[in-house]
Amino acid sequence: MDLMQSDYEAWEKSIREKETSFAETLNPGRWNKVELVISPAKADEIEYLELSMRTDVIGLTRATK
Repeated sequence: MDLMQSDYEAWEKSIREKETSFAETLNPGRWNKVELVISPAKADEIEYLELSMRTDVIGLTRATK
């Protein structure tokens, strides 16, 4: 195993996960502010952050003229 691979494996093992629910409606066609608390992580511990979203409901609206 080379140094790069062992560094990657050590980094991958250090990743922590958190799953949370968001029950509010996201407004279409604009930025939506969402607060996410990732405690007990400290600011200097956050070098990589990945977010994903899964939804069970999608609403479609008709554009007005």
